[in-house]
Amino acid sequence: LENLLNKNYKSYLEQKEFTENASHEMQTPLAIFQSQLEVLMQTAPLTEEQANLIHSLETSNQRMVRLNRSLLLLTKIENEEYQPTESVNITDLVKKILRSHQPYIQEKRLAVTEIYENDILFPANKSLIEILISNLISNAVKHNIPGGALQIQTTGALLSIKNTGNGQSLEPEKIYRRFYKKSGETEGTGLGLAIVHRICDISRFSIRY
Repeated sequence: LENLLNKNYKSYLEQKEFTENASHEMQTPLAIFQSQLEVLMQTAPLTEEQANLIHSLETSNQRMVRLNRSLLLLTKIENEEYQPTESVNITDLVKKILRSHQPYIQEKRLAVTEIYENDILFPANKSLIEILISNLISNAVKHNIPGGALQIQTTGALLSIKNTGNGQSLEPEKIYRRFYKKSGETEGTGLGLAIVHRICDISRFSIRY
């Protein structure tokens, strides 16, 4: 039994080190590629075809950067590197993060309703809670319809985020899987809700769609 435990612990450490090293090693070439693309964008003259190609490469590279960051974050969460450290005012964080999304909200002409019946205080890791709330609000804006509605409410220990959609329900048993996307969806990494779900697990929150 001791040998088995030691072997499993060694495998865990090797997997942890590999993931961290792989993510770190990817950051440098991605950053270099981005900087070279930015230099190329400033090269004149550029044909419309060349400009479109550079834009497509830049979009793909940004997606790779986001994917790399998300995978590294998930790994750190899985390895329990984030521990509850303080009492977090979740209501205040919601207000702050909602303000940071105002440009996107205005761009979609969303009608926002905020109902804060109380402050929600909870012992947690503040950085993780910011990521959790930011992902949820970002999804509620991104997957909203132009001119739609966004409602955020706190009641007791409940945080509720509602948005108008296109009429098609998501699949509750699939939405928290890594890399799951609705058919035809091209934006995003497919990791946002997987991260949200994992943060809820380690913070002892329950989440329901």
